[in-house]
Amino acid sequence: MVFKRILENKTILVIHNLTSDEKQLTLSDNDQSYNHIYFTTNVWNNVKYKVYLQPYSTVILDSKS
Repeated sequence: MVFKRILENKTILVIHNLTSDEKQLTLSDNDQSYNHIYFTTNVWNNVKYKVYLQPYSTVILDSKS
């Protein structure tokens, strides 16, 4: 589950893995600027615009200004 929210006058990208399996997703061209970790529940990887999430985890990204 991926969605955007406005927080403190900036947009953040929220990514949840609600499954028992590790998940991988590729950030779209529009979302590649979200490259700064705002919050995470677990260790995660971001390799060349691909995000790898552990089961039942969350990562929130913002773009560094």
